[in-house]
Amino acid sequence: MSPHITKHIWTLYVASLLAGLPSVVAAEQAKSFVVSWFTPAIYSQDDDCPGQNPSIDGIYRHAIQQLGVTPEEEEKLFAKYVGTTGGAEAGDIIINRGRINGKPVNAYANPLAAPDPNLFTVTGKLSFGFDLDGKSGPDSFEEAETHEQGIDNQFFRAVGCNTGMRAYYPNRPLSGGTFQWDNIRLTQPAWLVTIRGEDLTRNGPVTVIFDRALEATQWDALSKTRAHMTYRIDSNPRSHNEFKAYLKDGVVSTIEPGNFHMVSDPYYIHVFKFRDAQLRIKLLSNGNIDGFIGGYQPWIDPYQGLATGGLLLECCLGTDFIGMFYNLRKLADAYPDPETGENTHISTAFRIEGVPAYTITDDVTAESFARRVLED
Repeated sequence: MSPHITKHIWTLYVASLLAGLPSVVAAEQAKSFVVSWFTPAIYSQDDDCPGQNPSIDGIYRHAIQQLGVTPEEEEKLFAKYVGTTGGAEAGDIIINRGRINGKPVNAYANPLAAPDPNLFTVTGKLSFGFDLDGKSGPDSFEEAETHEQGIDNQFFRAVGCNTGMRAYYPNRPLSGGTFQWDNIRLTQPAWLVTIRGEDLTRNGPVTVIFDRALEATQWDALSKTRAHMTYRIDSNPRSHNEFKAYLKDGVVSTIEPGNFHMVSDPYYIHVFKFRDAQLRIKLLSNGNIDGFIGGYQPWIDPYQGLATGGLLLECCLGTDFIGMFYNLRKLADAYPDPETGENTHISTAFRIEGVPAYTITDDVTAESFARRVLED
């Protein structure tokens, strides 16, 4: 049977389902998407860092130097670490480069027990992100896309000079983003985005809804997220988020900040939590979405999401996790702890990409699903 005939039969079937329904006032339109990528919003430029932080061999040579050994002992120890494989003794030296009461301890579990390697931070003026505090100052960026001033993205400043975190847009950063998301997107429940409004072909107010699915994402033959699949929405409110937004010229932007809370996977960051979150999402001509969401994230979360991988992940990503810990702590810029006065959150932005999908709930009916198919 030809695709044309099949489509015609399906249309007649849907129409028959709707034929007996009472006439109703035109309902809201909705478009749903399944998130294909969720990675840090990185905007690297050739001159945005005073220097590039070392990759794996440089990280470990510096770590050995900070143990206070003689140059001869340094060469002896470093020689045991061959390339990125190394032996058990060399690995133990790097893992246990922290010191508590003079005794070696696991530096990833006790980062304050290891010295600060004083990594470079971004000095460039451009970044993706949002003006989260309504202020513009020396620590603010200019938005790389909209050229808005006062952009807050201290996470990018903290990690943007690390080799694995550098990315020339539209490329994605390897470290702390693409590598982790690529490993969890076939196992963790999918993330869903739904945009609702009176008429999504015109400018006007809309609602943006984030949910978690009961199923994981599906891939196509090219290992890309497969479009037009149906996902059941998880009714657990932990991962349900709604934002008031405005659609203008194909771009959806938040009207009011809100809180963002999405359960992820322990392999990366167990729960993504943003306070005062804003978003800007483009509705692309090919039916996909591409945009950004940002807010204030607990600065310890991205560190823990990487450091739990220990030596193996630090080695693969070429990012000094201890240096990342110190930079995130120093550049955290919001929500001070009432007792210590130290900021507990850091401004950040993530890039969100998605492809068209269908979403249903447990109470979906044949009639409501049929109506939606006709609308699409």
